[in-house]
Amino acid sequence: MKDPNGAAREINGWVEERTNGRIRDIVSKPSGDTRLIITNAVYFRANWSSRFDGGTWNGTFHSPKGQVTVPMMHQTWKFPYFENDELQALELPYEGGRMGMLIILPGEGKFGEVEKELSTGFIWEILNGTTKESVKVTLPKFRLEETYRLRNALMDMGMEKAFTVPDFLGISPKGELAISDVIHKTFISVAENGTEAAAATAVILISASAPGEKPKYKVFNADHPFIFLIYDRENRRDTLHGQAGEPGGVSF
Repeated sequence: MKDPNGAAREINGWVEERTNGRIRDIVSKPSGDTRLIITNAVYFRANWSSRFDGGTWNGTFHSPKGQVTVPMMHQTWKFPYFENDELQALELPYEGGRMGMLIILPGEGKFGEVEKELSTGFIWEILNGTTKESVKVTLPKFRLEETYRLRNALMDMGMEKAFTVPDFLGISPKGELAISDVIHKTFISVAENGTEAAAATAVILISASAPGEKPKYKVFNADHPFIFLIYDRENRRDTLHGQAGEPGGVSF
């Protein structure tokens, strides 16, 4: 590589531009034996179909490291909802209905069990099992940024050859290429308006209950570790996914 510093600047500039400035400096100066860097980027910004206009005030989040005080958002509305003995799940659609966030809230002491079950089939089972319910939702307002090096994780998942045995004849006639590392950087902001907060206002008209009628709703209080997925509702295909063990930490 004749100009490693220039290559790094070009790649970082491309990623920064396509993520609206949210992801920066994904690569540093490439080493002398670097021949190819393959890069992709995704940027998502949308408002909730039903925004959190029930008020935001400080509440307690029970993280694995102890209790912390965080802003908690509130609303009550009809959402696709699922529950069983292990977990509760709630789907929050975005405006337009194409995309949605699925939040999986394990029961007390069951996060590890639910996490081990995560698979495409497991997610499908939850999504197909939801019913429209009136739900009182409490969700932390959070912003998360993380960087991951995925070499070891991908090797453990069965990609060891790609990192250790020169190959890739399809893009290298001599077949001398091998993967050195895979770097993944993430950013997400969840607020009252939606995900990647935007200046927007939504006015929602609902049918009022009759005087004296006792409200009936499910309670979904995400005040402890949860898992979330942002996905294409039309195709039922995951596009982004993560887990929030505590505010300030996320894995995608």
